[in-house]
Formats: sequence, structure tokens, C-alpha cells
Amino acid sequence: MRLFIKFFLVFSAFAFLMSSCRSNKNKVSDQDFIYEMKRGACFGKCPVFEIKVRKDGYVLLNAKMYNESNGKFEKTISKSQMKEIADAYKKANLFALDDENPTMVADLPLTMLTDNSTGLKKGVKANEKMPAAFEYAVVVMERLAKSDGWTVLEKYEDPKPVKEDNIKDQVTIYDEIIIEPNPGVRLPVWFKDMEAYGVRLITKVANEQNLWLIGYDNKIIEPTLMLNMLKKDKAIKFAEFNKKISSRD
Repeated sequence: MRLFIKFFLVFSAFAFLMSSCRSNKNKVSDQDFIYEMKRGACFGKCPVFEIKVRKDGYVLLNAKMYNESNGKFEKTISKSQMKEIADAYKKANLFALDDENPTMVADLPLTMLTDNSTGLKKGVKANEKMPAAFEYAVVVMERLAKSDGWTVLEKYEDPKPVKEDNIKDQVTIYDEIIIEPNPGVRLPVWFKDMEAYGVRLITKVANEQNLWLIGYDNKIIEPTLMLNMLKKDKAIKFAEFNKKISSRD
């Protein structure tokens, strides 16, 4: 009997310790995270999520709306992955940037990067025309958010669309972009240079204008980053997401 009681007490203590470890992992404070990225909403169905990385490699993903899977997820990444993130944030140097970088394009989703690796917390909000190092840090964090190996903590559903009869709306098509090349640009060469992003010609928009509709692989590069890259491309005079008029039935 005494042996049974002793075994029960030892087992209970072990179970309590294991439960404490799990709860400590899941109930971490925001101060524990050193790198964060938030992606906001747009007028369409842009993925909305937050991803946070702790110094020990623990990552928490809160995929809120319009993601491949919505919910709270966790995983632990390798030291090499942590180094890639740390290097990206170091080059982005958020402390040298303005806190907010407004834009005139209303339907681009807002991105916020936060660095708390030194104990001094700095967040930078932007949605276009940011330095290349900032955009690279966004790509690294977005790639992590889309990676495999997550453990599900909680599942969400996408919000149900509100039906409005006979109301026509302008819908942004985020995987199609209208471009106007600069004079003298050889499009076949340009498309060859853009193969890494899955860029392809869809059609010419109008015979009397030098406007072309292109597609790309949004699994390789996020729509906002693709549009920003095209706007900075010296070969491109104009770039904007394709839009269509549709009715919400």
C-alpha cells in the first residue's frame, strides 16, 4: 500500500511538471517575443495574420482571416532559421526608419514589423515603397508563416460575406497586375528576367495603349511585395493590380 501511494505521488508530481511546461509554453508574454510581423486587412480577401518569434526559436502564429488555415498555431524553428530572421531584421534596421510610412493607395494591406531583440522595442508600419532590406524581412517572416510543421492550438473560420442585393463593386484581383513598360523595353527579355517570380503574359489590355496584363506566382512572392517591386523596376512606367466590376449576389 505504501509503495502504491509513493508511486502515485511521484507520478502526480511528474504529470504536474509536464502540464506546467506545456502551459508555460503556450501562455507566453508578449515581452518574450523579439521579432514580430503583423499583416492587416485590405478591401478584398488579403491574408490577415500575426507571427511572433521568441529568442529560443518558439514561434506563435495567429492566422486571423483568409489564410490557407485560420487559427492559432505554434512551432519551434532551428538555429539556422533564427539566424536568418535575426540577420534580416538587423539589415532592415527598424530603428533608423519612421514609425509610420503612409501611402495614397487605400486598398494595400498594412504591414508592421517589430524588433525587440535588444530590449528596446521598435515597430514600423508600411504598405509600399519601403527599403529593400525592410521588404526582405517581410518576405522572411511571411515565408515562415506559410511553412509546414505547425501544431494547432485553436481553429478559426473565415467571416461569412455580407450579401447586398444588386450592389455592384470593384474587386481587386491580387494575382493579376496591369503594367505599362517604359519606351524601348523589350518585353520578351523582361519576362525572361522575371521568370523566378512565375511572371507570365495574360493579354494586352488595349491595342491602342502599351498596357499589358500579367500574372505571377503569389506562392513565391506576396502581392504587395510584387506590386512594389514592379513600381520600382526601371523597365516599368506604371503598375497596378487588375480590377473588375462584379455584383454581390
